[in-house]
Amino acid sequence: MLRPILFFLALPLAAQTLMPCDENCSDTSDTEPGKSSTRLATTKIRRTIHRPTNAALFQSAIDSARGGDEIHLTAGVTYTGNFRLPGKPSLVTIRTSNLSWSSPGVRVAPFNAPKMARIQSPNEQPALFFGKSAGNWSIIGVEIAGAASAHTINVVLIGDLGGATSTSEFPNNISIERSYVHGDSVLGGRRGILTTGTNITVKDSYISDFFAPGNDTQAILVCEGLGPTLIENNFLEAAGENLFLAQESTLIRGHYPENIRIRRNHLKKRLGWKPPNSVVVKNLFEIKSARHVIFEDNVLENNWASHQNGFAVLFTCRDENGDNACEIIDVVFRNNKIMNTANGIALLGKDDSAGNIGRVSGIRIENNLLVGPVGRGFLFLNGIENVAVSHNTFAGTTSQTWVSDQQQNGNITFINNIVGRGEYGMFHSGVGEGTASILAGWRSFDIRGNVLWPPPCCSQPYPPANAMAANLGAVGFTDAPNGNFRLSRTSTYFSYGVGGVTPGVNQEAVERAITGVVQ
Repeated sequence: MLRPILFFLALPLAAQTLMPCDENCSDTSDTEPGKSSTRLATTKIRRTIHRPTNAALFQSAIDSARGGDEIHLTAGVTYTGNFRLPGKPSLVTIRTSNLSWSSPGVRVAPFNAPKMARIQSPNEQPALFFGKSAGNWSIIGVEIAGAASAHTINVVLIGDLGGATSTSEFPNNISIERSYVHGDSVLGGRRGILTTGTNITVKDSYISDFFAPGNDTQAILVCEGLGPTLIENNFLEAAGENLFLAQESTLIRGHYPENIRIRRNHLKKRLGWKPPNSVVVKNLFEIKSARHVIFEDNVLENNWASHQNGFAVLFTCRDENGDNACEIIDVVFRNNKIMNTANGIALLGKDDSAGNIGRVSGIRIENNLLVGPVGRGFLFLNGIENVAVSHNTFAGTTSQTWVSDQQQNGNITFINNIVGRGEYGMFHSGVGEGTASILAGWRSFDIRGNVLWPPPCCSQPYPPANAMAANLGAVGFTDAPNGNFRLSRTSTYFSYGVGGVTPGVNQEAVERAITGVVQ
């Protein structure tokens, strides 16, 4: 036993220095890129904590990091560049070194920025770019900014839209958490995050300042990806579409964003973008192509007619690549609160272009609350299939319950909703309102248990088992002036409908779901 000990003591002093334990007390070394350290032989795979002090060392740390490593950036330091992140065999974390100010599950805000390290693009190109086959990156507690002197197109770009030729080349396993992603406060920016990838997470983050005169803008654009994609507990601010799902790749046909869950986000437009401001304003949430989407427990706030007609939410099957193929299949939109919008929810089965082969089918819109006056509650256009609308409350005046037009739609279930009838009710272009209009717009339907107001003039018939209230006040909300739109138990309509089902939204569920969403 004596000889090994003497041999160890004969080593140079640098080789005898034990590396300190990290905060989790794992076997760790702590180096800067470009600096070498001699480590004791061990059976464990060591995790290196890189501490780059400038942009060049940051890129070097990105390139050299091994799976399990962490890159700790210093709060208050700006790392300026267009940083490219390659694929890694297992997870590498980039984070602000001190995260004691934040907690998982708690959304960050701009006032947290002084406690964050800052990664900033100097130009139109991304601050962070995850290219073809990139993977296994976690970004935590970092400010990521567009340029102050140029219009950054994508502050974070996940995937190479022009380069991937198969889904195997999509970036994989990338998360952005507790981070502040933004454009310039004066120049704005085109887009916060564009993702074409698999297993992507954006959560607990604040994404804002995306606006531009003459250009479409988004906080997040989700393109092709196998999923799962999780967008959870974020603030999302953009002038064009706050959140947008679409097929964008020019090389991979017939593949759409899929397996996406969007929950507990606050999507909001800045009222200062109203005219005479020239920025392009469209909607709060739009799908052009996607499969298997759940959008739940979100707050959507502020939308007006500008470059579009003011619908807050659009499921509009439209192709982005010129081959007339798109799909919106299996979407659940539930437990959301929509406030201050010109119109409600629009669905388009096929685009107007000749030869369009898109389809929209399997859309469920349930248990949502829309507060404030709107023009049209719903818009149903051109060959939609299998739509179920139930237990929604539109708590404000409405000029039309819905409008249908163009090619006849397939099947609709419209049950236990409280939506104003307004002047035109359930209306089909060129036909009028009521049952005749419904027959013109849909091949089959199940419409019952709804409360509309006011009653139609001239005795236009509606399907049986639906009620007409004299006005919004007569519906019998518990406390509408203070925002409580649950039906009072004394309301005439509390137990109205087949099987005694209470029409209207279960607002208690919505209130529970969105607690903490608005900050």
